[in-house]
Amino acid sequence: MPNTNRRPQRRTRGRSAAGAPGGTFATTQFDPRIGLASLAIVAISLAPLGLIALLAPGSATSSLILASAIYLPCLIFAAMTLHFGRATPLKARLVAGGFAFGGLAFAIWGGLTDYHMRAITLLEIEVEGSTTPFVTGQPPVRELSFTVEHPGVEHTLIVWPVMPGPREPDFTATVRVEVRDAEEVTLFAHEEQFAVRSSGDSRDWGSASVRFTPAQAGRHTLLVTPTTPGIPRVHVRIEDPLKRDGVRPPGY
Repeated sequence: MPNTNRRPQRRTRGRSAAGAPGGTFATTQFDPRIGLASLAIVAISLAPLGLIALLAPGSATSSLILASAIYLPCLIFAAMTLHFGRATPLKARLVAGGFAFGGLAFAIWGGLTDYHMRAITLLEIEVEGSTTPFVTGQPPVRELSFTVEHPGVEHTLIVWPVMPGPREPDFTATVRVEVRDAEEVTLFAHEEQFAVRSSGDSRDWGSASVRFTPAQAGRHTLLVTPTTPGIPRVHVRIEDPLKRDGVRPPGY
């Protein structure tokens, strides 16, 4: 009489359906379509940032494009969750909804924050720093012009030395800034020492800000003096809180 109590044989654990040893990955299992799909997702996600760099649009348009760059990957992941989670449709919908609505909230926050930074920009530029030693024996003075649109409103000047490329600063940098009105009257003069600060594995000089209130509209002058030899570049930014059509330089 046949033995009816025999248990059905189970497939040996640790082996794939294709017979590959457990814990290993055979290169023949790699589908090139996965790589192409991954590249397509990355390209689609980065396309909006390429548009910003290529077209250099105004503040509102740039911020809208940036928000779409944040939201596009979230929509892609939501669609992938629905597609590959068909075996558990309820869980897939919950996760996809999290990507869609959470990503939308983050995109709106990022776009509005970026727009605010762009819109209030009155002046932003990187100027040439100083050589080692000074060419004329005196620190160079970089002169910039900007137009005050809202007199009586407190403006903010932000300045920081820049060490471009892979190099890192290894000395204290001193930069002097001065603002004059149309009559060449000095509104303020400020000198700041930027000590090297460490953040993880990188080092930089940090930044400093000065608040000032111009009394009249029209042309003003900003004088930037890198008083320490060997500062490659100096980044300066002036913010007007009432300005709504400011434009940041390319790359920001």
